[in-house]
Amino acid sequence: MLVFEEVRQRYERRDSRQEDLNTISDLKQIIAEQEKDLACINEEKRYFQMRLMNLEKHFEENASAEEEEFEDAHAQPIIKQGESSLQESPSPDYSANGFPPNPQNGPIFIPPTIPECDDCDE
Repeated sequence: MLVFEEVRQRYERRDSRQEDLNTISDLKQIIAEQEKDLACINEEKRYFQMRLMNLEKHFEENASAEEEEFEDAHAQPIIKQGESSLQESPSPDYSANGFPPNPQNGPIFIPPTIPECDDCDE
């Protein structure tokens, strides 16, 4: 039984193989890169969440004023007696996406994704 204990202890204290150490090192490097990428993705997600909150806030602030303008703009004109009811009104100029342009907001800027995220807090 004493021989078995010696062999077991020698086995537990043996040196690691070089290929195992290399594999462990490679896996640690992969994990570090993935954690960095994850931090960048989380930072980008936070940016877009803040952008969305700002857009929603802006929309809510302007919704009541725009609602009144919207109702007035689309109200049917009152036709006086003697005028033809078949007069054609000019068709609205909608953009390619089918929605009327909004001159108050202007174009929406969408930033490119963060390629390396050098300024991320890690």
